[in-house]
Amino acid sequence: MRILKKFIKNIKGNVSIAFAISAVPMVAVMGAGLDYAKGQQVNAHFQNMVDSAALAAAASQSESISELEAIVGDYISRNMKAKGKLSTPVVKVTKLEDGKLKVTIKSTLETSLIRVIGIDSFEVKAKSIVTREFGNVDVALVLDNTGSMSGSRLTALKSAARDLVNTMHDAKSEDSVMRVGIVPFSDYVNIGLSRRNASWADIPDDVNRRERRYRWNYRWTRYNCRWKYRSGYWYWRDGRRFYRSGYRYRSCQWRRGARYRQAYWHYTRSIWYGCVASRNHPYNTQDIRSDLKIPGVMNRRCSRELTPLTADKDAIIREIGRMNASGSTYIPAGLMWGWRVVSNAQPINASDGLSDDHDDDGSDDFDTGGTAKVNKSIVLMTDGENTRSPRYAQKDHQGSSRSTSDRLTAEICRNIKASSEEITVYTVAFEVTDNATKNMLRSCATSPSHYFDATNSAKLAEAFEKIAKSLALLRISQ
Repeated sequence: MRILKKFIKNIKGNVSIAFAISAVPMVAVMGAGLDYAKGQQVNAHFQNMVDSAALAAAASQSESISELEAIVGDYISRNMKAKGKLSTPVVKVTKLEDGKLKVTIKSTLETSLIRVIGIDSFEVKAKSIVTREFGNVDVALVLDNTGSMSGSRLTALKSAARDLVNTMHDAKSEDSVMRVGIVPFSDYVNIGLSRRNASWADIPDDVNRRERRYRWNYRWTRYNCRWKYRSGYWYWRDGRRFYRSGYRYRSCQWRRGARYRQAYWHYTRSIWYGCVASRNHPYNTQDIRSDLKIPGVMNRRCSRELTPLTADKDAIIREIGRMNASGSTYIPAGLMWGWRVVSNAQPINASDGLSDDHDDDGSDDFDTGGTAKVNKSIVLMTDGENTRSPRYAQKDHQGSSRSTSDRLTAEICRNIKASSEEITVYTVAFEVTDNATKNMLRSCATSPSHYFDATNSAKLAEAFEKIAKSLALLRISQ
């Protein structure tokens, strides 16, 4: 025992030296593990951040690289953790082919324990690629075709609507179904002569009859005739001054004579051209009770017939080109039929129209994808305020109460957004100068970002392009 204690006493110095020599690599190994684990956590955090930031940038629909990088940078600065240990991240945004967006961020992380071996920091980075593609989409384009849209406005609208349809179809995924419907509107909507006998429509029979009738009239004779003279005078026309010379004319008095029976032709004409009015309130703001029939309007022409949902892009493009401008503005008519076009309920259910992509029961069972989620949207575009309102007793829209029509518009918007079918509403004010109408359209949209104030034709095209892109689904592809 005494020998052992002496041995230990003699080697204490050597153990201390050996331990001191081995401490550095031991600390380095332990520090490397801890710093590596921390780096992995930071990398994971960076990847989550860059994925979310990339989606936010893509959703902004900005075309500017600097704006996109600013969006990403702002998102990262608000969500980055451990800022004291990380250098300011370097952000880079790149546009790839097929509409993809690539986002990368790089930074350096300060080390803790492995500084003892000269490693002060190491790089952390993350990359994300966002793909924009369309899943199953139903969208109704509710487009103002009133007389004020004639000329260059209608030309701009047709161009913007065609670009929207082309953009959507170009980005559509192979296994998805995309359908578009068109609802041109003015003071009425044209549902088409083919729906005259629909169970939900109340359309009287056409009458075009001529019959001979009689009435009493009097024979009249002139007397006390004499010549008079009118002096010449100056007048203005189209900004120019003209002189009309004086002239003579004969002035007589008239005496009623004997009464006689006069024959004449009486025409009874009542023709339906496809236009429909509104049901009584509140059913004119709701997509329910198809048993309460929608009245037809006789002897009234209106916009081009609406087009139900169809996956046929060429058919939609043709119908856009055939739109024409006439009539006054009653926004609730277009908005209600836009709702009916994308709705699964009668009168225009999902199985109606040019496409058979839905089952006969109107459910969202797309042929290409089984029971699948369908993104339903309405795009409402108008160039002015309501000028017509409903007259329920007369079953027409020849009233002139703007406040009534504005109230009905707001009510329909609320009902659409509250629908269980989750319909997104986009609104576009095209060269609208009335602030009350702008506020109404802004409130009608699903959110302020779904409202567009297009002050000219270029802004209209830009608004429709943004809508087309926002209808797509964004996903992280890498």
